[in-house]
Amino acid sequence: MRTAWSFLLLFLCCGAPFQADATVRLLLAGDMPYYQATADSLQHHLRLLTPETVVSVHTQTGNWPEEDILVSIGSQALTDLRARYPDRPALHLFVTSDFWREQCARDPGLGNNTAVALDQPPQRLLQLARLLMPEARTLSAVLGPLSRKHDAALEGGATALGFKPLIDVLKPDDNPIARLSPLIKAAQVVVVLPDSADFNRAVANWLLQLSFRARIPVIGFSRAYTDAGALASVYSSPENIGQQGAELVTERLVHGLFPPGLQPPRYYTLTTNATVANALGIALPVAAVLESRYAAALREQP
Repeated sequence: MRTAWSFLLLFLCCGAPFQADATVRLLLAGDMPYYQATADSLQHHLRLLTPETVVSVHTQTGNWPEEDILVSIGSQALTDLRARYPDRPALHLFVTSDFWREQCARDPGLGNNTAVALDQPPQRLLQLARLLMPEARTLSAVLGPLSRKHDAALEGGATALGFKPLIDVLKPDDNPIARLSPLIKAAQVVVVLPDSADFNRAVANWLLQLSFRARIPVIGFSRAYTDAGALASVYSSPENIGQQGAELVTERLVHGLFPPGLQPPRYYTLTTNATVANALGIALPVAAVLESRYAAALREQP
């Protein structure tokens, strides 16, 4: 993964002048800790890349000069920023890809802005499952109304990694126990992707309980999933998102443009649950080794 210093070297070599008069305006959707952590991370990494850049943090839009660089953090901040400045380029952080696509359908001009997806490409979860369960042959995946669009990608990605994929889509009126039980019993590892908040809440408890009883490890998509009983998760933390945001702001300062559209998350965090691993008899590598092996496995993907 690229570091802040490698980005700085790249920009210095290109010879383009920094926009010294621009203030970076961070609009937060609220005072929640994860929004503030994203803003803190962005400011930290931006100081490493462009120490002279001025950053101002807000929870409401203001009369900001045309040369200022606009960044929203959180879905409500994106909505507010677009309402105030529909014709100005902006960077949007801490939004899901589903929210972005939904907003673009309502506001076609949003597609000319830039966003960093909060959710991971499905292949990252599959790769973590393979790394932690090298002997597993069957992999089950539970999808909901939003995540069902990843059905083909999951099946192809799982097959490429040597899994036999078993994928099911749960509907809102389904009995979760009746649908999940056979899926879990047939698997050697289960992967779950993020969906709507209601679906995530409805499925998580049953999925983790049934999987633990069947002694089947779960690969999740958040720190909360790991803490609740998943063997491991991969996700982008506020610190990860803030770092990528700083790099994109630096690109804008140097080149005058953001790359348009939805950008995949460059950085990720791995968490594991040692208690679950011990209960299931799974030997977890130490964190540094796991991170190194995982990064190497991702680099080898086509």
